[in-house]
Amino acid sequence: MLWGDTTGYVYVWGRRNEKTEVPIQNIKQRQTYYGALNLYRRDFVLMPHNGGNGENTVAFIKHLQDLNPNKKLILIWDGAGYHRSEAVQAYLNKANENLEEQEWKVTCLLFAPHAPEKNPVEDV
Repeated sequence: MLWGDTTGYVYVWGRRNEKTEVPIQNIKQRQTYYGALNLYRRDFVLMPHNGGNGENTVAFIKHLQDLNPNKKLILIWDGAGYHRSEAVQAYLNKANENLEEQEWKVTCLLFAPHAPEKNPVEDV
């Protein structure tokens, strides 16, 4: 998200007729947010980073694992290059090492390409 993009406003879900503000930490730099919906607990995890890359993606996966110890994670995400980066692939190989696919600790699936309307995180 970049302040000043298109209209200068950031739209988020909130209560009708109430202004919801998203603090901009640095109006001159991009801000990247990793987010995940937990469909079982019905909560949203948001983690800011200085950019989207393999290292930050791995940090977010580890954060989700810390929040859900001893649980299998299924991540469904868009086709951003850093989601498929070497760093992410190496981490997934290590996390799922010697496990059958149905036992993997972290499974990653991709949405259809160029279909942000299919990604519920975009609405949040």
